[in-house]
Formats: sequence, C-alpha cells, structure tokens
Amino acid sequence: MNDDGILDLAVTNNVTSGTVSILLGHASAGVADGTFAPPVAYSVGQGPVALCSGDWNEDGITDLATANRTNNTFSVLIGHGSSGIGDGTFAPAASQPSGSRPVAILAADLNQDGIADLVAANQSIGTVSVFMGHGAAGVGDGTFLPGVSYASGTGAVAMALADVNQDGIADLALTRGGTASSLLTILLGQGSGGVGDGTLAAPNDYPAGPFAAGVAIADWNGDGIADVAVANSQTTGTYSILVGETVGGSADGSFAAAQPFAAASVPIGLTAQDWNADGIPDLAVAHSGERRQRVRPDGIVRTPCAGGHRAHRAERRRDVAVGDEPDDHLTHGAAVAVDIDLSRDDGAHWERVASNQIGTSFAWTVTDPPTAVGKARSGSSITWSRAGGTRATRRSRSRPIRCSTRRTAARSRLRGSMPS
Repeated sequence: MNDDGILDLAVTNNVTSGTVSILLGHASAGVADGTFAPPVAYSVGQGPVALCSGDWNEDGITDLATANRTNNTFSVLIGHGSSGIGDGTFAPAASQPSGSRPVAILAADLNQDGIADLVAANQSIGTVSVFMGHGAAGVGDGTFLPGVSYASGTGAVAMALADVNQDGIADLALTRGGTASSLLTILLGQGSGGVGDGTLAAPNDYPAGPFAAGVAIADWNGDGIADVAVANSQTTGTYSILVGETVGGSADGSFAAAQPFAAASVPIGLTAQDWNADGIPDLAVAHSGERRQRVRPDGIVRTPCAGGHRAHRAERRRDVAVGDEPDDHLTHGAAVAVDIDLSRDDGAHWERVASNQIGTSFAWTVTDPPTAVGKARSGSSITWSRAGGTRATRRSRSRPIRCSTRRTAARSRLRGSMPS
C-alpha cells in the first residue's frame, strides 16, 4: 500500500468499532522481516466484515472497499500518494447503501469497460448487488453507481468470481450456509461475444455439504474447467469439491455432486494457490475454534504435548482445544458420557465403536485388517464452570485418546485412556 515492495495488511474491525486498520510491513535492509508497524485505523461504515482491494480511480495506488453489515452499506477508501506511488494512507471513506446485511464484497470489471466494479452479497434479503464503476474513456474516478440487485437466495456467506462456463465473462459463485443442507449458488455473467454487460443470470443451486462457508475456484482435476471448493463449517470438519461439468466437451457452468474430504474441525474459509509450484492448484483451509493449529494433508489438527503430538478435534467453533486451556482453572461435573470413534486410514474416515460411555477408561478389540495409521477419538458434551462458580458455559468437546497397542497373531488390542 505504500509501494515499498513489502506486503502490508488491511484488517476489518467489526465489533467495537467500524474501522479498517492498516499495518505497514517492516523491513531490514530493504528485505521484509515478517513484522508490521502498529495499526492505523480509518473509519468506515458500521460492522465491516469483509474487504477487497483494487485501484478504483486508476491512479496506480491501492484503494480499499468494505462491506459493512451493521448499517447496510459499503465504504470506499481511496489511497493517498503521488505520481502513482502510494504512501500507505487513505482519504476519508465514502459510503453508499448496499442491501441488507452485506457479508462479502469483491471487485471485477463485469461490463469490461476497463473500470472496476463491485459486487456485494446481501445475507438477509437474498440478493447480490452490483455497483458499476463510474468514469470515462475506460478510466475510473473512484465512485460507483447505485447498486442493481439480483436474486441469489438468503443466507449468503462467501463469494468468488471466475469464468466457470468459459465464455470470457466473469461468473459469481456464492455459498449459502447456516443449515445442514447448504448450497453453492452460481450466477452466470451475461453478455455476448465474450464481453460482459455487467448483468447476472438467474441463480442455479447445487448442494454443497453442511453449513457451507468459504469458497474458492480452481481446476483441481486438470481438465481445463473450473471446479469449486467449499468449506463445510460443521464441527466434524469437511470441505467439498464440486467438479465443473461439460456439454459436448465445453464447460456450461454446471457442477457435479459435491465430494466431501476430511478437514480439521469447523473449517470456515479457504483459498487456492499453487504453493509448491508443480502446476497443480493447492488448497489452504482456515478453521475456527482451535488455537496453535497446523493442518496436515490428512486434515488432523495437532497441538504440541510431551513426547510428540496429540491429535484432537474440537466439536464446536470457539471452543477451548484440548491441551490449550486458558489460565483460569476449568472443572467439570460428575459422569460424562462420551462416544468412541476409530479410524483405520489416519483420520480420513471414522467408525463409531461405542456410544454413551461413562468412566475414565475404555478397552475394546480391534479386528483385522491391521493398519499402521490407526487413530481413535472421543467426543463429549460437558458443562464447564470457571473457578469460583461465577460463570458457566456449555462446551461440546472432543478429547484425545492416548492409545497403546498389544499385538497378537490374531488381533490387535487398542486401549484408550479418557481424561476424567
């Protein structure tokens, strides 16, 4: 944002203030050191929950736009600087009405006039609003026309833009979550001859897995047709891939049934990029509810513990993860009923071996076939109270099982010790 060649950050603050914070990247001898200057806040609308960047007035300097959920607006911040070089500061925000509860905002040139446009997803009224960039001769002036709304269905969570039917015109992918039967909604961009006119076709819906959240678009099967990944933010943790389909060998903007893949608990966002430079897009998934996370390819979240790592899955967003409890003491009441699950493929699939078990340990016999990548887990619903009894919260948690095996010629016996 200040054109020094070092990445900076912009962060929305939606709870205590309607602001965007700018954190300029630090450097040593001209090389980024991964740290940032203290944040500088700029006022926007109330409850900003999403932002995007672009050059709205085409002066070569980065500008920002935010979706403000609380007062149903979007705000534009024009970057300051001179001669096309930004100084990392911004002019006061200019806000315009959006629809009810905008939760996502993206930028693209939808009518291909050389001027950036904005799209906002309105969660409550089931629409997306398109704000055409204003300007002349293909040069934007940093302002936007009043929004034109298109029906999309209620419950919008996240958006992505890409040309999914290969007609040269940007299309919109929208996740609509909040239920066990959430949807991916596709609105194809309209136009002719590969040139968009800034309008969107009627929506087409595809089942996307439970509690759809973040969305990303890439070609994961290498057939040249866009596929869609959706984070399913239920507690057990999956993401879904919807493969783009063809008619007569050409993409038509439709998608095959969602294929679920295991992830860590409560995946809420994802992004696609080729991180290992092998020409194949990779996927990163962000999770809510656990701290100090790292996600392996098998989707198991690991937290450090003595002698190695402890696998666990938290069962609800913003829960306290096992092995990472707050400094204040937590205690729980008497008997706790837990379910025991077993995986033979390193956590990709689970089978229930016991339900509603009460006690401090449980032993069972694992039948063939043997596996070198077995895992076990337990889940429980526990009422916790902070020391002193001043406050109680309901936490649904999965606890680790510390396992040991004793093999015989006929079978392997796996013993699990459940924390009391």
